[in-house]
Amino acid sequence: MEIKVGMLGLGTVGTGVYQLFQKNQGLYQKELGCQINITKIAVAHPEKERKVQVPAGVLIEDATEILEDPEIQVVVELIGGGKSFEYDLNALKAKKHLITADKFLIATGGDELFRVAAENNVNLMFGASVGGGLPVIRWLKDGLRADKIKRLMAIANGTTNFMLAAIAVLSYDTALSLAISKGYAEPDPSFDVEGLDTAYKLAILARLAFRRRVSFKDVYPVEGITALEPADFTYANRWGYVIKLIAWAEDRNGKLDLRVHPMFIPEEHPLAQIVGVNNGFYVEGEAIGEQTLGPGLGAGPEPTASTVIADLLQVCQDIKNSQVSSYPINALEKAETYPVTMIVNRYYLRLALANEAGALAEVTNILKDFGISISAFDQPETTNPEAEVAFITWPTEELNIYKASARFQENPKVKKAYPPIRILSEEEKGGDDGE
Repeated sequence: MEIKVGMLGLGTVGTGVYQLFQKNQGLYQKELGCQINITKIAVAHPEKERKVQVPAGVLIEDATEILEDPEIQVVVELIGGGKSFEYDLNALKAKKHLITADKFLIATGGDELFRVAAENNVNLMFGASVGGGLPVIRWLKDGLRADKIKRLMAIANGTTNFMLAAIAVLSYDTALSLAISKGYAEPDPSFDVEGLDTAYKLAILARLAFRRRVSFKDVYPVEGITALEPADFTYANRWGYVIKLIAWAEDRNGKLDLRVHPMFIPEEHPLAQIVGVNNGFYVEGEAIGEQTLGPGLGAGPEPTASTVIADLLQVCQDIKNSQVSSYPINALEKAETYPVTMIVNRYYLRLALANEAGALAEVTNILKDFGISISAFDQPETTNPEAEVAFITWPTEELNIYKASARFQENPKVKKAYPPIRILSEEEKGGDDGE
C-alpha cells in the first residue's frame, strides 16, 4: 500500500518537516507497514535554491495540482496566512486528510474546517499549532479525554517567557533587543509581546480542554508584557512570586473564563519553573488532579516538524485501517464566557505618588471606597519628589480594581498608576472564586 502526500510550503517549518521525513522515512514505513511518499510540494518559487535536496518534478508552483490530484490522500499545509484557509477548505472538500500547524487558522476558522472535515469523513490534524514539540494537543484530545478539566494554565509563547527574565534585570527595550539578536523575536514583535499569539493558542486549548466551540474572540482580556518594568519583578521576588505571561482557561459553573495576561505565580508553582524559550502547560482535572506538561521548546523547525510528522503517521495509520481519529469538535456547543468584571483575584498594584503628606492616605481611601483590602505593602524610602508604593490586595472583584484604577488616574497626588497585575494564590485554587 502506498500513501501519497502533498505539501503546501517549504519554508522554515516545511524544510524541517521534509528533512525529518527523509531521514526517517524507512523507519516510518516499517512501523506502519506501508509506503509513504511526498510526491508534490507547492512553493512560490520552484527554481529557488533550497536547504534540502528535492527530487526533480516534486516542486511545483500551483497548489491546485495537489488539491485536484486524486492520488494524493494527505495534504500537509505549512504556508500560513494568505490563501491557506482556502487551500485547507478545498483539501477537505476533496476528501483529503489535512495536517496544519497554523494556530491562527484553527483559532479563527476552526468551526468551518472541523465541520467540513466531518462531512467528508477525513482527519483534520493540528498538533503543531500549539506547543511546538510538546504534544499538548494530543495530551488534551486523547490523554485527558476521560476527565473533566476544571482549569488550564499555560506558558505558550517562548519569546515572551525569555524576555520576562531579561526585563527583570534590564528593561523592556533592552530585553527585546536581546531576544531579536538571539533570533527569538521578530523585528516586529507585537504579535508575541502583546499577547495575541498566546490568545490564539488559548482558544485552541480551551476548545479541547472543555469540549466547547471557542474562538479567538472569546478570549478577554488579552494583555501583553510591554508595560512591565524591573521594579515589578523586584516586588514579585520580595513577596515570593515570579511573573509569567499566562494563558488562563477555567470552567466557572458552565461558563468559560478565558484570558491572557501577566500574572504573579508562586515560586513553587510548576509553571514558575518554565524558563527560557520553553513552554509549559498545567491542568487541574476532577480525576487526575494537577498535571503538568513541559518544559519543552514551543517553536522552531525541529520541534514543530516532530509534531507534524506525528500527525502524519497517525493519519497514515487511519488510512491503512480505514478509520478517522479526529476528535468530533464540529459537534460541540458554543462556549458561553464568564464576565471578566466578576472574576475574583488578588492584585498587585504599583503607584508613583507625590512625596508629600496625605498622598498615601488618599490612595488607601480610594481602595476603601471600593472595598479593596490590603494584604501587603511596600514603600522604598526616598527623598525624590515622587515616592513609589506597591500593594498586594486581598481577593476582590476585577470591577473594583477597574474603578479604583480610574480614580487613581484622576487624583493629582497619583503621578502614575501602573497596570494592575493579577496574582495566583491559594484563594484561587479549586475554581470557586467569583461564584
